[in-house]
Amino acid sequence: MSEPTLHGGKTGGVRVAVEVDQAQLAAIEAELAQIANGVPNVLTRALNKVGTAARTQIVRGISREVNLTAGELRNRNVSLYKANYGRLAASIIVSGRRIPLKRWGARQTRRGVSYAIRRGSRQTMPQAFLATMKSGHVGAFVRKPGTAEAPRLRRRMTRLQGRRRKWMSLEEARKAGSRRGRAIVALDAAVSKAVAAGDRRVARLPIGELYGPSVPEVMGGVAELSQAVLDDQLRRDLADEIDTQVGLVIARRSPRGGR
Repeated sequence: MSEPTLHGGKTGGVRVAVEVDQAQLAAIEAELAQIANGVPNVLTRALNKVGTAARTQIVRGISREVNLTAGELRNRNVSLYKANYGRLAASIIVSGRRIPLKRWGARQTRRGVSYAIRRGSRQTMPQAFLATMKSGHVGAFVRKPGTAEAPRLRRRMTRLQGRRRKWMSLEEARKAGSRRGRAIVALDAAVSKAVAAGDRRVARLPIGELYGPSVPEVMGGVAELSQAVLDDQLRRDLADEIDTQVGLVIARRSPRGGR
């Protein structure tokens, strides 16, 4: 599971397909050949029951692993697309960007911001802080690393050096001994110092919001929700449910089924 990051973009989704294979389909068609709409009726019921159960399993598996509620996952991240007569397949889509650290129970402490991605386990991001933006958005932020001061100093140095015929190179500035030359040399030294220091003047650095993992990333770390495990389970569950639904359809159409 990834550590908090300044990047909150998409990380890729996961699609879990619930589909009938050609051999199953041929067997069902043969068994229900005399029953109108028997095949789509059986398949839509079976696919949607198995898909609904799989969605519940995925939601529970993720919510057991991390500090997100089942309701939040269903509403935001784990979607079920049901089968119908025109599309005899169901699918569960697990999607979402990396989640802002504020949603991971972020709290301000003297050391920084504490958060809980895994249930019952809090960690702290040093030097982070909670803040409210002008838009009203509340988030956990840190000062971005970099050399915020160096570009400003370079721009001042370039203005002093001038352009075209009035240009004064750094070597010329060192030799000139003029006020302008001394200023150019001093600015060059300040740029080098800012870069070497990594611009530790924190108050002048821009801020960036912190994000925890995305739901697809979390799912990827849960062994019981791996693609291989789910595919194997869905094949077995679908075969069992198809047998059940075929039996129900045949029973309803039989003379003793109460037609």
